[in-house]
Amino acid sequence: MKHLERAAKNEQAKSSYAALVRIFGNELKRQREEVLIKKSNDKED
Repeated sequence: MKHLERAAKNEQAKSSYAALVRIFGNELKRQREEVLIKKSNDKED
């Protein structure tokens, strides 16, 4: 029984970790795009 509980917790941890990574990755991507947009706007000036 203990083994099943541990497996379930492990699975939960994996999926929440995956969600965090996805959110964090999207955030990084968005910030990088903002920087690129700022740089291209600066070039036009």
